[in-house]
Amino acid sequence: MLEDQAGRRGGAAGGDPASEPAAPVALKKMQRAFAAAIAEPFTFRPPEPRPRPERYPCSALRAIAPSARHSPALRLMIYNQQYWFRLLTVMQQEFPLLRQLLGITAFNPLAMAYLQRYPSRSTSLRNLSDHIREFLQKRRGSWGRTLLREAALLDWIHIQAFDAAILPALKPGAEPAVAEALASRPLRFQPHFFLFEEHWNLVEQRGIAVARKDDAEDDEDDLPRPRRRHRLWAVARHGQRVESFELKPLQHALLSRLRAGRPFAQAVADIAARAGASRRLGRELHDWFAVWSAREWFAAAPNHD
Repeated sequence: MLEDQAGRRGGAAGGDPASEPAAPVALKKMQRAFAAAIAEPFTFRPPEPRPRPERYPCSALRAIAPSARHSPALRLMIYNQQYWFRLLTVMQQEFPLLRQLLGITAFNPLAMAYLQRYPSRSTSLRNLSDHIREFLQKRRGSWGRTLLREAALLDWIHIQAFDAAILPALKPGAEPAVAEALASRPLRFQPHFFLFEEHWNLVEQRGIAVARKDDAEDDEDDLPRPRRRHRLWAVARHGQRVESFELKPLQHALLSRLRAGRPFAQAVADIAARAGASRRLGRELHDWFAVWSAREWFAAAPNHD
């Protein structure tokens, strides 16, 4: 949204910022009216979304001079369209799975309704999707389907994993001593590491959606439909890509406990009791941690050498 910049220019050296002149009231009102006009949502009646210039504030229209080719309403409409085209394009790119499941004609109204409820408050578009899970959780009807909430979660995880920091990793050679060194405290995970439980083949579906890169006609008959399937995944960034790794139930159980902050020895004891085969599990643990450490899912402790 537009931010009021009036009155923020620096004064004389050593001046008191509190003594700077405030922005004129008329300027503030005009800025708010202009912001309201360009953020006015579209109507989604067929055949395509349309701006609603009749809803633009009169004060915004009066403040804009007509050009040789465009009326004030049309000039505002251009800004209005570009504002929403940009935001909707970003949402389509960040939520390829959700967009594929809905189809673009249904996705755009959902995205616009979300952005009306949670408008952009940041100068960075990376924060645009911060509240999508909360938004869908509160929906009823078709937008509140469990399938869509799960798909949005997977898309959101990919956004977060790609943008998250990469901390110094726990050295791959350290895993044999992990049980002894961290018996009473939890492991530290990378900020880009997430666990995901799917009840449809959504990881596969998302791969298809990203590969398609289909922003053309909305042909839902051409979209593969999700199938019921229960699988467990670790999702983490590796280089410039976010990758998904399938987990066995015991691996997921152990990582879930560690991710929740359970001390290492206690987490291992929990799943050993669940497995009912402590000796076999003990042999597997070394192999698991060798692979996980090599993928740099764990971050070194702040005082780790």
